[in-house]
Amino acid sequence: MALEDAVAIDDGPSFFHRSERGELRIWLPAPTVMVFKYKGHTDVGHIEFIERTFDETFGPDQNHLHLFVDSEDQTGYDAEFRKRTSAWSSRVEPRTDTYCVFVKSRLVAIGVAITVLAVGGRVSVVSNRNVFRSRLEASVRQSLARAKTSNP
Repeated sequence: MALEDAVAIDDGPSFFHRSERGELRIWLPAPTVMVFKYKGHTDVGHIEFIERTFDETFGPDQNHLHLFVDSEDQTGYDAEFRKRTSAWSSRVEPRTDTYCVFVKSRLVAIGVAITVLAVGGRVSVVSNRNVFRSRLEASVRQSLARAKTSNP
């Protein structure tokens, strides 16, 4: 890849939530790309933080969104978190062009599979870091290109 083709996927506005057992960093490497990075155990406070951050960032009408969920360091979750995440994902998925989840833990993968079934949309699940990163980089490029053409 040429240097001019490289994209910054770890930069942009950032939001952070910490609970007793886990944490979540959300950031925007491009105007319509939101990345979620979980660490530890996730509870209902995390989804409340996600809902608030998403709504404040994109409002009710922004479409062509790209959501990337990195759950490699997520060790588990509460049942209420999974239930509310499924409901939230069902609401926002129609607004997305990309919804990609990176999983390593079998426990987390089971919860993600349940959510994917509930959403029934274009959510993709990957277990390869390079595939996840490649899709994220492509979405960042797409978002930046769309922003340039809509704001000349």
